[in-house]
Amino acid sequence: MIEKLGLNGIIDVYNNVSQDIMASIYTQSTLFVFPTRRCAESLGLVALEAMSCGLPIIASNIGAISEYVINNQNGRLEADSARRGLPGAGFRVDD
Repeated sequence: MIEKLGLNGIIDVYNNVSQDIMASIYTQSTLFVFPTRRCAESLGLVALEAMSCGLPIIASNIGAISEYVINNQNGRLEADSARRGLPGAGFRVDD
């Protein structure tokens, strides 16, 4: 989808990243998107790690995520993102 939307070089997707380079990736990033589909998401540690590096979050409003992502303050919660995958979340990142 990134290529289809012409976002190559703008959006990076990482899978199975080793723990020793996570902080480096976070500090080089502008935004962290966490579109979990697990309705029983207990904590979402990866989002907390990203926030600890100063990243705003766009996340599914599932499980405990809403306990630490405060909508429109430190991130954005999307109510039905598990179904639609967070398109058009409308989150603005100011420089």
